[in-house]
Amino acid sequence: MALTVRNNMAALNSIKTLNRTQNKLTGSLAKISSGLRVNSASDDAAGLSVATRQTSDNTSLKQAMRNANDGISLIQTAEGGLNEVYNILVRMRELAVQGSNQTYNSGDRSEISKEFTTLANEIKRIASVANFNRTKVLNSSTTGFALQVGIHKNADNKILLNLASVAATWGSLGISSISSDGITTLAQSVTAINIIDTALKSVNSSRSTLGAFQNRLESTLNEASNYSQNLANSSSQILDVDYATESANMTRYQIMQQAGVAALGQAKAIPQSIISLLS
Repeated sequence: MALTVRNNMAALNSIKTLNRTQNKLTGSLAKISSGLRVNSASDDAAGLSVATRQTSDNTSLKQAMRNANDGISLIQTAEGGLNEVYNILVRMRELAVQGSNQTYNSGDRSEISKEFTTLANEIKRIASVANFNRTKVLNSSTTGFALQVGIHKNADNKILLNLASVAATWGSLGISSISSDGITTLAQSVTAINIIDTALKSVNSSRSTLGAFQNRLESTLNEASNYSQNLANSSSQILDVDYATESANMTRYQIMQQAGVAALGQAKAIPQSIISLLS
């Protein structure tokens, strides 16, 4: 290589190589300090795109899981109300059986009927006030109830519950006549037994419906939890830095930087060597 004074090509090449090494060392330090292999699109554009999408999906999925949990809470609210309605109906049937005994006179049946109608009114009240976040859960006025349990907008990502099918109003239970009239006569008491038996079957059916729906939501939650974990693992594999590999890279770049600085020092001494030749 020719010895020149005006352009020190060795020094220029050393500076260029040193700058490249410095950029790699800076990138390596950024990865180690942040814990991320991909800190910008320049590190891995495709990987960043995939990981960003997965992170977005996982965030939405966690909200969908909270939605499913809200659905379970709604079901538990409705089931709690139905359980109380069932207990009241059992007591009303007991009173109807008592009133069906001919040993009681009209005055006795009147007293029995007072408790009977009071209990019937409590069923009416429960059906009216039982709610989850102001949504009536035992009133037939509430029909379709959609739970968004997925991250997309299509029908497969929703679960529908017809709350009207689990209503506990007088009408839905078929106890309107005996609830308003009471059991002041022997005939009314006998009739009430059959009507209440039907109502008890209706409540049991509603509880079974809610139980099946809750089991479905719990299965949905389990599947969503597994999917969320898989998304997090996949995103981690793309974004997270391998500290063993990156530490080795950092050490290599540091050595290259030190060597580059030494080489630059030697290159800068070349013009001085030319002067020595001329003297």
